[in-house]
Amino acid sequence: MCDQNYGDNLYSSPTDSDVMLVVEDDEFPAHRSILSKRSEYFKAMFSSSFIEANSDKIVLKDTNLNAFKRVLKYIYTNNVECLCDDSISIYEAFELLLCSRFYMVDSAASAIIRYIEKKGVHHSFLVLSNALAYDIDELVSHGTYLVKNHKLNNIKSKVFDQLSPLAVDYLLNHDSSATVSSIFKALVYWLQCNPSYFSTFIKWFKQLSPLAAEHFLKLCLITPESKIFEVLVHWMRDNSKFASTFCRLLEHIELHLLDKVQLDMLFEPTQLVDRKFFNNLLCQQQEQANVVQKLVERNVINGIDDLRIVHGSKFTNEKMTHLNGIVIIDLKKQFLLNCFIMNMISNVCCTISVSKDMRDWERVIDRSKYECFGPQVFYFYERAVRFFFGYFSLFRK
Repeated sequence: MCDQNYGDNLYSSPTDSDVMLVVEDDEFPAHRSILSKRSEYFKAMFSSSFIEANSDKIVLKDTNLNAFKRVLKYIYTNNVECLCDDSISIYEAFELLLCSRFYMVDSAASAIIRYIEKKGVHHSFLVLSNALAYDIDELVSHGTYLVKNHKLNNIKSKVFDQLSPLAVDYLLNHDSSATVSSIFKALVYWLQCNPSYFSTFIKWFKQLSPLAAEHFLKLCLITPESKIFEVLVHWMRDNSKFASTFCRLLEHIELHLLDKVQLDMLFEPTQLVDRKFFNNLLCQQQEQANVVQKLVERNVINGIDDLRIVHGSKFTNEKMTHLNGIVIIDLKKQFLLNCFIMNMISNVCCTISVSKDMRDWERVIDRSKYECFGPQVFYFYERAVRFFFGYFSLFRK
């Protein structure tokens, strides 16, 4: 207790200080004797063979300021409560662990690992993701154990969307108990939660059977058609043994929405499908896409399943908390429209553009200088519409 009180009094105190530690722009008066006693890093630094041995001020680079404050206080007080308490998140705990290990404060690192293991029971996916990212073997094993208690067969958990691509890859390669169907469901659900990681899905997708690949192509994923096409082409090139299924799978891609460079992926560097089949399919899709439906005094969509969100969120009941947001919606067909009916649950201003092919856009609504809240009806001149591009930002008075 005396040692703790003594260190507590000296922590960040200029009394008898013989060195100044600098992290970012903050300065910490410190004592070489205390630092050397608790940290092998500082013990080595203050040896006669290092330049810092006689330096009055030492700049510590690549160090998280908040984590260092806690670790430094632990060095002075040897009090675990200075390191971990209920106020810190799992991510912050990992920052503390990295800091402790970097400065070779082994007792602090052990205490933080115990804290993460205890708190991680309710944050298993975060534990695994961070343990893999920071290469902490003992927590990788523990995180994997915790995650497997959720079972991939019941993976549609609110926390599953917190997994990093590295963690997903690790799980898929280390859970031998999961069935192919449960893995596929887990991957699709994770992808829906993390559309920005779509490109990383390619290496997992290539392991799917033609039947699973076709099921995937039928889903209304939150991603552009071009990215789905790219994934399919990679699958084709990695699964030449299934060449007989290529044409059938290609029918699920709206080729008319792609540009020439993208379509050439089917024929370069080697040809994947018959050119005549491709041309016929493209012409057929173009003809179907040009058909415009007109519904009189009726909504063209009645729920989320009647459209495809190319960019944005399906969770439309969430209030907007960030400065701006883009939503791109595919109505799946061309409709003759003259208005949009929307319910704004935040005070926003907005602009809305429409297109028939996602190439040529025309702005039909400009409320960028007006506040919109609650039920809104936006009228415009009647025209054929398939794609909706909305830009929303919080209204500032």
